Amino acid sequence: MPGVLRYRTFEKLEQENVVTEYIVGIPSGEVIDVTSDEFARLRKARVIRYDQQKKMFRFLDANYSSVKKVIFNSPDRLAHIDYVMDALKIKRYKINENLVVDVDYHVDLTNRKMTKIPVKFGTVTGNFDCQFNNLTNLTNSPHHIGGYFDCSGNEIYTLIGGPDYVAGGYYCNDNNLETLDGFPTYCEVTFTAERNKLNSLIGCPQKVTCRNFDVSFNHLRTLKGGPRTTNDFDVSHNSLTTLVGGPEEVKGTFNCTYNKLFNLLGMPAHHRIIYDEGNKIEEIDNDYY
Repeated sequence: MPGVLRYRTFEKLEQENVVTEYIVGIPSGEVIDVTSDEFARLRKARVIRYDQQKKMFRFLDANYSSVKKVIFNSPDRLAHIDYVMDALKIKRYKINENLVVDVDYHVDLTNRKMTKIPVKFGTVTGNFDCQFNNLTNLTNSPHHIGGYFDCSGNEIYTLIGGPDYVAGGYYCNDNNLETLDGFPTYCEVTFTAERNKLNSLIGCPQKVTCRNFDVSFNHLRTLKGGPRTTNDFDVSHNSLTTLVGGPEEVKGTFNCTYNKLFNLLGMPAHHRIIYDEGNKIEEIDNDYY
């Protein structure tokens, strides 16, 4: 199919032309994939320049409207989106005027060796699953998901650019997260970030409303910067030496086992607490328990 473009994530499919260029906004850091023709037009319009230090082409956010005009007027874009949707066997989708794709079903991108989500998604009524790829960020994720969102088993270092509304669970286990910047505004069921590199809970809202909040198996030394109120809260298997600065209220179960706690000073009001295994707590002040 000459003229239909594909991304490197679909290299095993037999197509002729390859999208190889990326441009990055300053200071937003927004990453935009561009075709060879679009790239040539952007250079001709002088809205992008090469950054020798970063080794990438960049554009000023102030010129974003000019960049969009070039991209959205590209005749290859619609053909490329249709190609990607066909490759993913997604039938019930709508391409909006800004080329954001809404899907009235599930989106399954699992185990495809993707380095980037291939098109910009908007609303997905079902689940959005991009587990077991080579993603380093969540650029092009849908902003609204009616089911669950799972990006586990990647190399993601930030949640910025990820979904804002998730009606089901939000799973980002086994990645490279160090903070929770980009935490969703709404997540109803559970948020789990097990086995990351979290050393801070910065990025969480003051009140985490999902039923279960799990940041176990990380590198947390403090709970400062995290939520003030949660439901079930699992901080087990970290390196906490104190609970001071943590949440004021845990409405469900607070699990702080397998840390380096010597006491429960700073313990939140809670429905139930699990603390004894894997810590060195010898005496409990019953006034606080």
